[in-house]
Amino acid sequence: MLDDDDITLITVPGWGNSGPRHWQTIWEHGYPLSARVEQENWLYPERDAWVAAMEKTVEQVPGRVVIAAHSPGCHTAIEWLLTLSLVQQGKVQGMLLVAPPALPITPQQMRASGELPADAALPSFAGFGGAREQRLPVRTILVASQDDPFCPFDEAQRLAAIWGTRLVDASTRRATWAAGQPRSVAGWAKVDTAADAGLTPTTIQQVGRTRHGPPEPWRPVITSAVV
Repeated sequence: MLDDDDITLITVPGWGNSGPRHWQTIWEHGYPLSARVEQENWLYPERDAWVAAMEKTVEQVPGRVVIAAHSPGCHTAIEWLLTLSLVQQGKVQGMLLVAPPALPITPQQMRASGELPADAALPSFAGFGGAREQRLPVRTILVASQDDPFCPFDEAQRLAAIWGTRLVDASTRRATWAAGQPRSVAGWAKVDTAADAGLTPTTIQQVGRTRHGPPEPWRPVITSAVV
């Protein structure tokens, strides 16, 4: 039986890391067991280095994990997942992929992101030349938006089909994400992607065991600024 006591939330931030008001940071503060994948260089990502950092982070967790990844962190998590043996994959109870960008990321998108000073050299995003086109071996939900400048929605639909994930349209659910509190990692891991109502915190709370949650109110709102 799944229990929060032995499931760790692993957050995988994207380009530039996730700040104090980002949904990943808020979720980390709300779970009894959580760990963030820390990168040596947040502004100049290289796939192999980012995957190695994720491998190191997860290796330090003794029990089962769920993954919550954002932006290029989604592609990092997928690359890491596909390096695992079948036995190792059993440690991963599920993955949440929020706003994976279409690859490759263009120089125009890099400049428009505001992550770098105007006169800074652009990153090469070495190893992030294309998305992995392979069905994912664990339960996964992909959250995308119809106004994401880094990924057209039809590309998100294509990736969801290839990866075998449930696709949630965040364009119509931003207010819903503020409706509840994702208290239970175990509950998230038990969500049935075929029947899930959108992976709202309310859904997670209903499906999971309401243990170890922070005091009310705890209202993470996903907006275009943080998705």
